[in-house]
Amino acid sequence: MLEPEEQFINLIFTEIPDLRETRWRMFDEPPKEVPYTVVAYGLYRQDKTLLGICYWSGDYFQHKGEGWYLADINVPEHFRENGYGTELLKRSCEKMWSEKKEIIVLARSGATKKRTFEWFKKRGFEGNFDSVYMWQYPPN
Repeated sequence: MLEPEEQFINLIFTEIPDLRETRWRMFDEPPKEVPYTVVAYGLYRQDKTLLGICYWSGDYFQHKGEGWYLADINVPEHFRENGYGTELLKRSCEKMWSEKKEIIVLARSGATKKRTFEWFKKRGFEGNFDSVYMWQYPPN
């Protein structure tokens, strides 16, 4: 049986260019629509089986000029409980921090189930269950 780290060595982590898109959100007073770019990354087996996908934005917090926004992360149900979500999150954070070492913010954590909240907390994200956001700072 493979050690946990060994089972992930041959997985492929790459951007999915076809899923790059511009989204809009309301911001400021008076409210105005502000565009932001979302980039998708996938985690694949060597046979190109998609194990999970995450969506990130580097300009969601453009009004503050800092921070990454984790818009979504998803592993199909039949692949869950195998460590793929953890590996996808780890590689995603490393990728973002290789571009700019700034805080990663996960929105709507308070709206998620307790189990999901605990999953992110166990993987280094901070926050309270009742808050709207969770976050993780880059390593030194």
